[in-house]
Amino acid sequence: MTGLHELSGVDEQYAGVAVLRVDGRDTPVTVRLSARFEPVEGRYRWAGRAGAGDDLHAGFRSGLRDGTLLIGTGPAVAVRLGEPDPWGRLRLTGTGLPPWYRPPGGPQPPVAAAEEGGRLRAGRTEGAEGPY
Repeated sequence: MTGLHELSGVDEQYAGVAVLRVDGRDTPVTVRLSARFEPVEGRYRWAGRAGAGDDLHAGFRSGLRDGTLLIGTGPAVAVRLGEPDPWGRLRLTGTGLPPWYRPPGGPQPPVAAAEEGGRLRAGRTEGAEGPY
């Protein structure tokens, strides 16, 4: 895809801090997300995992599936919660521009500590495998 919202390879992944708002409650989480453009749909799809947390699991078990995700000073975006993996991390999915995307020259999301051998640059992972 070309144009204003084209993502570079660096922009396709994000690992760092975020706030997950579910049922009016904000929960700080560590996330690992990736995005891809779906040409047939004409939009981006992004997904990944949020770190384990008892509050999130309790909400998920009670039937909560929709929320919003905030990264840095970016806008809150709609997110769908999915089943936890064996390590307790909840699946997150969304559509549209990824919540970590910032136009060149704009404010960037917060930087997180490197994990699992991936190098981070401006809050995005380089050289790490996807979150799935």
